[in-house]
Amino acid sequence: MTRNDSIDNLRASITVLVVAVHAAMGYVTFGFFDPDHFIEGSTAPIVDDRQWAGFDLFVVFNNTFFMALMFFIAGLFVAPSIGRKGAGAFLKDRVWRLGLPFLVGVLFLSPLAYYPSFLMTGARQGYFGYWRDMILVGPWSPGPLWFIGMLLAFQMVAAPAIRFVGWACPGGETPGRWLGGPRRSPILFFLVVLCLSIASYLPMVGLYGPFRWVFWGPMTLQVSRVVLYLAWFGLGVFFGARGLSATFLGDSAVFGKWWWAWAGMAAISFVWLLGANHAMLQHFSIREAWSRPQGWISAGLACPAACTAICMALLAMFQRFPIPASQWLDSLRANAYGIYLVHYPLVVWAQYSLLDWPLGAVAKAAIVFAVSLGGTWGLVAMARRIGAVGRII
Repeated sequence: MTRNDSIDNLRASITVLVVAVHAAMGYVTFGFFDPDHFIEGSTAPIVDDRQWAGFDLFVVFNNTFFMALMFFIAGLFVAPSIGRKGAGAFLKDRVWRLGLPFLVGVLFLSPLAYYPSFLMTGARQGYFGYWRDMILVGPWSPGPLWFIGMLLAFQMVAAPAIRFVGWACPGGETPGRWLGGPRRSPILFFLVVLCLSIASYLPMVGLYGPFRWVFWGPMTLQVSRVVLYLAWFGLGVFFGARGLSATFLGDSAVFGKWWWAWAGMAAISFVWLLGANHAMLQHFSIREAWSRPQGWISAGLACPAACTAICMALLAMFQRFPIPASQWLDSLRANAYGIYLVHYPLVVWAQYSLLDWPLGAVAKAAIVFAVSLGGTWGLVAMARRIGAVGRII
């Protein structure tokens, strides 16, 4: 599939947002730390006593959409890649580019990231004893690498399915031939995505609640969103099967001209989400067992609605307002995957180092963000000069 600058720029920008959200998570007003369950029972590895309500809005806003959008963007390139390489070569490539970094990350990077949190419990066990216990006893959290593990699982399922239906075969049946309307019309696409998002999210949140995470070996899943993420990944596969030039995101599309309408819809839906969540949390605490409190249906509808509208707004805005080409942008796009893989230990250790500094929450978060983004960007750029590393990330 021909590269699309707006999609590449959006993907790189979301990576920066991920680093910013993790930097801010230590300073939200709803943060809490449980020394007895420092991994599965705390909102973040480090929870500072310097907090700012503005970070609450920032974190909630980004958490509403950015992982779904990342799965959608990843799905865009699956069918064209299988068409070029074949399913076998595609799966082999995914094992190297996703599976190997995930394995190295969960064995070394994630334990390193959670060690400051372990020290905050008052424990004095050395690092290697802590590392051994995390892996052999648990809980063993991958941190942000859960996205890499889940994406690998989705692609392992997608590859044989795509070959079976023939989407990746030259001249084969493609979804654009029998369901082309949503691919060419942003309004139809929005309605399809909205309905699919609600159908995949509302039943799961009704069963498990919006805040439950489960730990399964080195994998962590937010239960209410597993099906939602699968749906968005599948939408990306469907949308990219014939190339973006055949969709409303193509170079000749006029989708971006209506960015203001999508942005307005995103703002309205996000305000709805904030109100619905506030009403629900009057009857329920995130530390309690899920019991379907009053207002959960409204909150369960508002979340996928806001997710869909915000994603549409960002897709339109990045098409309407292209980022000028530059050396730093090229570098960010090239190193974005590596930044995502390795940024978390730097974020957590920076937050831990600043705990006793007499600074406000905004200043601390800014330092953590600058150190983490700049440090990982430079580290990854240097590491990619090594041939084997460069071929993987």
